[in-house]
Amino acid sequence: MQIIPGTEGKKADTRFEGGFAVYDAPEPWGPWTTVFFTEKWDVGPGESASFPTRWMSANGKTLHLVFSGDDHFAVRKASLTVARAPEPPPK
Repeated sequence: MQIIPGTEGKKADTRFEGGFAVYDAPEPWGPWTTVFFTEKWDVGPGESASFPTRWMSANGKTLHLVFSGDDHFAVRKASLTVARAPEPPPK
């Protein structure tokens, strides 16, 4: 997870405004793909954020984002869906 400070060319206080991104990778060094990205969110993303493993479902598809949005303790529930790879064209 990465906090996105400053949008529209201005410096922002991420406690109260900004966006964030979530990336995934098969290994800590990559290759990385973007799961979610936004430059603006309905609350400030805060100074820190995490997906605590104790708040994840057994299958890993439901998790909770814990962050310091608008300088307060905040939690958002997330449900993940895995996109199916496109089938190759028939020969």
